[in-house]
Amino acid sequence: MVKAELTHNPYLVETKVKFNGKEPKINSLIEKYQNEKLQAWLCRVPKLFYNEMNGYDFDFDFSGTRTDYEGVITAFLDTGLLVEIEERSGSKVTIRKTNGIVEIQDEQTYRDRPSDVRIFFKNELKSAAEKSRDLGILLAWLEMTPNRRFDNQAFREAATELFDEDYTYLLIQGSNIDTSAVELSDVTIETITTLTDLPNDLTNTPILFYLDEQTKPRFRDFFENILARKDVIAEQLFFLVHPELNTGQIERTIQDLGIKQPQVVKSIDDSLIQKFFEVYPMTEYIGNSIQLLQTETQRITTLLTQENDASRIQNYEVRREIARLETILDYLKQTNDAFSQKDNLEITDRFSEAKFTLAEKIQSWRKKKASIHNDLDANRAAVEYEHDLNHYFAEYVATIIRIFSSEKARITEYFFELYQTAVYEDHFRIQYDNHFDIANYYLNDLVPEFLNFRKEQLVEQPEEFFGLKKFFGEKQTEPRPLVNKITYSLSSWRYKANELILPEATRIIEAVAESLKQDYETIATSYQEHLTQLIARHTNEKEAIAATLSDEEQKLQIDNDWLAQFKEKVNEIARG
Repeated sequence: MVKAELTHNPYLVETKVKFNGKEPKINSLIEKYQNEKLQAWLCRVPKLFYNEMNGYDFDFDFSGTRTDYEGVITAFLDTGLLVEIEERSGSKVTIRKTNGIVEIQDEQTYRDRPSDVRIFFKNELKSAAEKSRDLGILLAWLEMTPNRRFDNQAFREAATELFDEDYTYLLIQGSNIDTSAVELSDVTIETITTLTDLPNDLTNTPILFYLDEQTKPRFRDFFENILARKDVIAEQLFFLVHPELNTGQIERTIQDLGIKQPQVVKSIDDSLIQKFFEVYPMTEYIGNSIQLLQTETQRITTLLTQENDASRIQNYEVRREIARLETILDYLKQTNDAFSQKDNLEITDRFSEAKFTLAEKIQSWRKKKASIHNDLDANRAAVEYEHDLNHYFAEYVATIIRIFSSEKARITEYFFELYQTAVYEDHFRIQYDNHFDIANYYLNDLVPEFLNFRKEQLVEQPEEFFGLKKFFGEKQTEPRPLVNKITYSLSSWRYKANELILPEATRIIEAVAESLKQDYETIATSYQEHLTQLIARHTNEKEAIAATLSDEEQKLQIDNDWLAQFKEKVNEIARG
């Protein structure tokens, strides 16, 4: 299978790329962008991967935020490609963009022309809003859980601008706009009426230009001055146009001034602006916070290292036992984190392939025959077709069950191998048996559906063929008598069979996919519950041993444990 992988962490600005499991070659064009935000080069992704993969028709695994994932899909759609994505239900759909509108392709279109790129959301990173809440929880923990090695008050005072100030949002010539009802948290809206009011730094600051009859004359001056600045990019510029103005004309003017796709919004808290806040200023805030917090953990680590070295010499046996338990705990916690950050379950293509095989069988039945012209033969054929369809459907169901069992075994083995990374020899293994109930999926009586396609019409009796007149080439000039002609269109039967059976086949895939996802989550949760119990047990053991140390040594151990928690929380925000 030809596969490309793209992993992007916007908070750390880390990008990892693989082509068929291998790192990019030296001097690959990808290297140029690996230390940049993905949003800055999203539009180039399709072409870059096309060149590296020597064309399209490949699987594309993406790991990162949902916003970036949706951006990747849009980038491929904007090139005119057919893109396959997996819906939350587990079904896979093929989409394309036509005249700016995203359309779902029907199954027949897919069979005629398969997708160019198949995108799978492999691992989802928390959104900036979720990370921001996690940061708030960590800052509260630092305040509520003091430690002698960390001066929280001094830390917060030194970082007041980072942690306590709102995001800035500039409204150009918008004095007449009521901003009181704006639903943007932690945001200060500043109305700019002159160029001298502009801040010195506009990096990642959303700027909204308000245009009406009064502000329109000065718009160009404001716009050209702001666009010329080196700390401004097109993505941070938005335009709110009064209904009385010609929006299309305004857009063309903005395009002439240098913005290819003007972001015209309907309100000052439009979803486009909210998305910008998440992708740019909020993500920058999280990244800067992580850097600052990691600097603090490194400072405290350096401070404690020398004391810990001295303590190991003075309390060798106790410290050795504590170190052994900490090693066990480190492995257990790392494995527990791996379960928490597990990849999304990818539903195998074999389910869809089985459905396509079923569709082909339905369409291939008596494909060389177009119609039947008498009721008796039609009734026999309808019974035969129904029998064959039930047989095809039974084969399909059996195939789905086999694939389901295979996938369930794969999930069970995957999580067992992941658990073994804890290097904990307790032979623990989750045996989870979930049988998929297929009894609710069956075909109704199809014969009446087919016989409903009966058409009867009066037609002239055919000319004699074996009679003498036909033989000697003489034409029948007198009107021929009218006779009844019965027609059953077999193509209509096949179309109707597809219409009735394929949705049921899809329902089975969706139900099986949901069942596998439940298994996936249940097994992972069961291992995590077991790991949590082991972590609690060995933590209690370590605390009991630490209690035998002197008062000063116990304080040092408390410092070590506090630092370990601090690091875990920071790492969770950075990587989770």
